[in-house]
Amino acid sequence: TVHLNFLRTAKTERRAEADIQQKLIDYQSKQYNKHHSFLELAEAVIEEKSKTASFGTLTCYKAALKHLSCFYDTYIEDITPSMLQKKLNQMAIEQFSQTSISKVKILFGLELNHAILQGISLNNFMPSIKIHENSAKNKISSATDNDDIAKIIKNAETANFGMWAMVLRVQNVKGELTALQVKDINFNLKFIHIWRAAEFINNRPHLNNMPKSISGVRDIPILDILYEPLQRHCKNLDPDDFVFGGKKSLSEAFIKKRWKKYCIDF
Repeated sequence: TVHLNFLRTAKTERRAEADIQQKLIDYQSKQYNKHHSFLELAEAVIEEKSKTASFGTLTCYKAALKHLSCFYDTYIEDITPSMLQKKLNQMAIEQFSQTSISKVKILFGLELNHAILQGISLNNFMPSIKIHENSAKNKISSATDNDDIAKIIKNAETANFGMWAMVLRVQNVKGELTALQVKDINFNLKFIHIWRAAEFINNRPHLNNMPKSISGVRDIPILDILYEPLQRHCKNLDPDDFVFGGKKSLSEAFIKKRWKKYCIDF
């Protein structure tokens, strides 16, 4: 809103109109050149993660943010890959552990992802940000794969473990399937948000809330061929349910047993 209180003191109507025009120009200029604080975005990411992440994970995020204090007064649009690399190199020289450096990269990646989802233009980083297109698009074109793909799709909703096989084959995701929850799937915008995977310890899945690298956090488009079957599969599940397993994620033994049976039947 442009405040017009200055009209009371304007000496002439023409001067008042000129002032209005200038203020409108200034206002629009600010809108078009709006920048976003690195620190504010980082805090927004941590605040969002606090809804689902464990206390230990949040502590890691906050510690990583302190290492990025050199960017606190910087706009996210002005940060370049070389600036981030310089910071990581400095941490290595100062003999910080590889784990600490990795967590800094992870937090920075989460912030980039958050910024992109908010519609913020990150031109400096665009050459470095890889869009994880599904390799299945290329694989489907081969004659030897066509029959397998058609069979997997046909049996997706009827075969034992059929939907698991279809997502695994068509979307080209592996370890992330066990950790995938319904809320990670955006059916409106047609993408799956991948941000963690499962590590099996003594048969039970332990969900890693921090990926091993920046590329571990990504949004992959849902191929049209999978969209409706996956939507039907999730129809009666709650947002916090696991896409495969329901209230609890699947154990390693269960996955191996079902997968083996599927391969035999296939």
